[in-house]
Amino acid sequence: MRGVSVSSETGFKNRSGLEILASIVSATAGGARKTHVMYKANLSHSQLQRYLAFLESRGLVKITDSPDSSGQIYEATEKGMHFLKDYMRLDKYLNSLAGEETFQ
Repeated sequence: MRGVSVSSETGFKNRSGLEILASIVSATAGGARKTHVMYKANLSHSQLQRYLAFLESRGLVKITDSPDSSGQIYEATEKGMHFLKDYMRLDKYLNSLAGEETFQ
């Protein structure tokens, strides 16, 4: 229902692009280094690069220099936090519908 296909043999699920975007925005709330975001969102470096570029180009994440000049910090913008709030609300709604489904 949520854009997730579950393998009955392994129990693993594939995340949708929206889930990945939401996990990155969530990881950057309050600011985080790229490595922290990568591990928190469970992505490879190349995957993270593509998603961060997408989020930054749409104004959902911004890049700033760290206060101690030791690198860059990725931070969710106000627009990014609105996206995350809307995503979580939709996810909750879709999960509540999944419990109501009946098959004929």
